[in-house]
Amino acid sequence: MKYIYILLFLNLSWSFAQTAVFINEIHYDNASSDVGEGFEIAGPAGTDLSTYTVTKYNGSNNSVYGDISLSGVIPDQSGGYGVIWFGLPANGLQNGAPDGLALDNNGTLIQFLTYEGSIVASDGPAVGVTSEDIGVSETGSTSVGESLQLIGSGTTYEDFRWNGPSANTNDAINTGQSFGVVTDPTLSISNPTNNTTFYTAQLNVTISVDNFSVANGEGDGHIHYSLDGGPQVMKYDTNPIALTDLSEGNHVLVVSLVDNSHNALDPAVQATLNFNVDLPVQVSNINALRQSNLGEAIEVVGEAFLTYKQSFRNTKVFQDATAGIYVDDSDGVITTSYELGDGVTGITGTLSDYNGLLQFTPLSDPGVASSSANVVDPVTLTLAQLTASGENYESQLVKVEDVIISGDSGETTFINGKTYTLTNGSDTFPLRTTFYNFNGEDLPTSASDFEGIINERSGVGLHLAPRSFSDVTLSVMSFNVTQLNIYPNPTETTLNFSGLNAPVQATVFDMLGKLHLQSEVTNSLDVSALKSGLYMIEIKNETSSKVFKMLKQ
Repeated sequence: MKYIYILLFLNLSWSFAQTAVFINEIHYDNASSDVGEGFEIAGPAGTDLSTYTVTKYNGSNNSVYGDISLSGVIPDQSGGYGVIWFGLPANGLQNGAPDGLALDNNGTLIQFLTYEGSIVASDGPAVGVTSEDIGVSETGSTSVGESLQLIGSGTTYEDFRWNGPSANTNDAINTGQSFGVVTDPTLSISNPTNNTTFYTAQLNVTISVDNFSVANGEGDGHIHYSLDGGPQVMKYDTNPIALTDLSEGNHVLVVSLVDNSHNALDPAVQATLNFNVDLPVQVSNINALRQSNLGEAIEVVGEAFLTYKQSFRNTKVFQDATAGIYVDDSDGVITTSYELGDGVTGITGTLSDYNGLLQFTPLSDPGVASSSANVVDPVTLTLAQLTASGENYESQLVKVEDVIISGDSGETTFINGKTYTLTNGSDTFPLRTTFYNFNGEDLPTSASDFEGIINERSGVGLHLAPRSFSDVTLSVMSFNVTQLNIYPNPTETTLNFSGLNAPVQATVFDMLGKLHLQSEVTNSLDVSALKSGLYMIEIKNETSSKVFKMLKQ
């Protein structure tokens, strides 16, 4: 079905904010080191771009971080229109989220586009203007040679829509883009991408229809779709197609536009999606997960508890009553935010081996936590037990007691990313500050207790990785709780203790629970560095503890 439009090239037409010269293609991020970054300008052939500028905007502060003066004359590549690609050095464009580009001509703003969100510019040619989020983005796993591009048919920016990432078309008309009068209906599948593997029996397929009114008997026609050559399903809207109860294996979805009599258009307007379904094998617990095949899609149907998380690679460590597992989520598949102690059900992913460490790469977001505030107690082991069978406790929370830690000669503070030696008698075991959560805290000079995750690393092997300095506590002797007291209270500089005859661990928290001071004490504690206010001080040993309120003047 075709439509004829007459374009009147009058000055009046521009009063409707039609954008004749516009940003047509963007590339800012890809796997490994960013390469081939830049943007493309499209417009009428013969347009001299020497008066145009593209300004780069930083979404973290909404301000300019550079600009590019354009040059060249747009060539005639298709129907009186063309494009020019402007390549940038490596890391020439920031990776979001969000960041963006503004196009102006002699200071008059034409476009203000951002990716991975919108901003209000605080300076530059777009000052005070809210950007247009283009709605598509690239990530650190985008393939080299891909970009974000406009597709569709027309003559101005408003006629097209953003799509991708897909193979770049630098200095050429984009794939799926045509310049000129729009006459023919179009149909495309915008999500998911072709030849993708899914690990669920349900799938929503997003379709885009242009120049064709989809309705039930009142528009130009409607949609027919068929899965794997099965019966035709009639659809009278452009909402996503919901596929359910999918079986494992390869599938083909064919979507077509038809007229109101269910006849295919001439020429046919059709889109095809090829995809694969790999339904995860379900296991009851983490120990069963650890026994599964590498690369196989697995779902843990039992509840697992979060014992550690960090932003680097979106790392998480989960544990249940049977075992622990290290989750490497560099692509940010798990979008739900969890707190330590949260229970999570339905973790799904694939196993791999990284330098001896068994790790789990998630395939989907498990969703909201199934429980919270769970306490996961560490397994208390000796250094000899860890040396003999540490592999059995990989990614589990463990504790070693009454051990001495040693680093290089003369070293007095913890260093991130460094390996130390734990010693008890003739037994030793490595400790490494793997999680980079230390900040120059003092190395204990006496026997201490250490909690942490059993980790494995090339060149180090199995080792204990404390989650933070709070996992390090001094080994203390028992004391009589009834005889213990502190004085003076309030105090300005020194807090004294009565009733102690051996060193104990003293830990000072503010009223919000933030750790401010931890030290081995017998007679007194220097609190002069603390700000004035009310604090909680805990005196603790292996069998008992006592908490006091202390007012620092």
